[in-house]
Amino acid sequence: MKTARSFALLILVGCVAGGCMSSAASPKLGLQRSLYPGLGNLDASEIPAAFDTQVELRPPLSGGIVWLDDGGLRMYGPSLSEYVRTGILERAVERLQQPPFEQVASLPTSTDFQRHADGPPSIDAIRSAAAKFQYDVAFILQTGLAQESGINPFAVGYLGLITAPFFPGTDVSVAAGAELCAVDVRSGVMLGCGIGRGYEEARFLFPLRVSSRATDLQERMVAQSVEDAAADILAQIGRRVSR
Repeated sequence: MKTARSFALLILVGCVAGGCMSSAASPKLGLQRSLYPGLGNLDASEIPAAFDTQVELRPPLSGGIVWLDDGGLRMYGPSLSEYVRTGILERAVERLQQPPFEQVASLPTSTDFQRHADGPPSIDAIRSAAAKFQYDVAFILQTGLAQESGINPFAVGYLGLITAPFFPGTDVSVAAGAELCAVDVRSGVMLGCGIGRGYEEARFLFPLRVSSRATDLQERMVAQSVEDAAADILAQIGRRVSR
């Protein structure tokens, strides 16, 4: 009897330490390595130096941003609606449209921009589109989403299958990642890549609330990661301009 209690206590402690569920991990994107395959031979700490090629940037700058389709990354995982994507992209444009940038807008979508199964997206196509609008910088955005859910061991109501649908005991976690790379339209030189991450979890949800709450988390985490990536790349370009 004592052994059984000790075993149960260990399980309880393990659940608490482990968060009572498997947590979603932020997807690995690797946009900068796919845009410039040569970076694949460099250590992560060496990549920033590879972007240090001097280019002439004269403020105020203008830029165009394109959000690559992440369908190939998410496979059967969670995805955002076009309405939500449009809202997040508008927030990214607003975040980027500050010194040294005077004007930033989204580039018209084109299949030429998308990542193909046999290679990276076409930088030349993105630069060409940005050049038509006389933008100085082309921003390339990629995002990823991951979601995990499970029964919280503390949800004692789940011990009975009949009561489970009426008892709040499901945990959901969502992780998002964003990479926002900037390319000088004239020279094609990579100006840098900003990275953003977002993670949040919701616990003890009613079964009928899981889907809607997960959707809310997905939108919020992608928006957060995109805005963080935008702030990161903006700071990088600002340092280049100051030099």
